[in-house]
Amino acid sequence: SLYVQYNRVDRLPADLTADLETAMADPAVARIVLDLRHNFSGELSALDDMSPRLVKAAAAHGGGMIAISGRNTFSAGSLLVARLKAQSNTTLVGEPMGGCPTVYSDPETVDLPWSGLSINIASDTAVGVDPDDPRLTIDPDVAAELSQQEWTDGEDPALALVLPVAP
Repeated sequence: SLYVQYNRVDRLPADLTADLETAMADPAVARIVLDLRHNFSGELSALDDMSPRLVKAAAAHGGGMIAISGRNTFSAGSLLVARLKAQSNTTLVGEPMGGCPTVYSDPETVDLPWSGLSINIASDTAVGVDPDDPRLTIDPDVAAELSQQEWTDGEDPALALVLPVAP
């Protein structure tokens, strides 16, 4: 299995993208495990570059792809999960995402004249797959909740579920 931790949706350098595609296409790789538990956001335009690469890689493997989500999967990370689930044979393991499959995006800074505070207000909506998707999260296919005790003990219930079944 190939384990990839993807913590931020951004355009990757060309050499890193090439290395990732080579690793994902390796015939010795039976399954890809994509860890998105700490993918809190990123550049939405990078989704159009990265998600087709991951969908293609998932299709190339008989076992598909395993994506791990969690309470810190937000924004562009949650849109990526929505696309992977809709467009590939991806099994979602872990916790429900912190984000939605459709999110408000592209914040603009507004300075409030009376208080002097600066706030950010979304100026657009970003759609993972379907603009009418009412879900507030995407629930995992295989639940693996992380308890306080497991976190304290350095245990990882999601990887404990994934690794034994990964070839």
